[in-house]
Amino acid sequence: MGILTFFIAILVVAFSRLAVANLGSFFASVVFLLIITIGVIFDMIGVAAAAADVAPFNARAARKDFGAKKGLHLVRNADRVATFCSDIVGDICGTVSGALGAMLVVRLAFVVDLGEAILNVLVVALAAALTVGGKGFCKGIGITKANKIIGGVGNFLTLAEVLVPWRRKGGQNE
Repeated sequence: MGILTFFIAILVVAFSRLAVANLGSFFASVVFLLIITIGVIFDMIGVAAAAADVAPFNARAARKDFGAKKGLHLVRNADRVATFCSDIVGDICGTVSGALGAMLVVRLAFVVDLGEAILNVLVVALAAALTVGGKGFCKGIGITKANKIIGGVGNFLTLAEVLVPWRRKGGQNE
């Protein structure tokens, strides 16, 4: 998990640094908020995987409903899904949003006349409030709407698999 986290973090940090370095303050702020939102959404998916019921996914898979097999796989592997979504992606997004927040403070210090120390406190507080508040709010949704969320994720993963032709059974292209 540590090695996987290392490489995912490299990709996320490289993308976000490039985006922030080449964008204006407004769009850099949007990337900052997007990273926080991704962390919150993945945390909700991790909670939903742990809270979802197997029975509806078994029934849907027996009817060969679109995405049901992926949803069933997610529920059966809830521990791994929760670890990946909540711990790996969620924690990476939290760390990256802190780094982006620092970059944003430096950029905003030229635009806003508040002083870098005050801006730093405000940006860190905003990141913490959005992350903790968002995760707290979305955990409740993840628990109460677990089957619906995992069904949607299963549909998304199935659609992605259909659209990406190099990902076939047995690793062979058809």
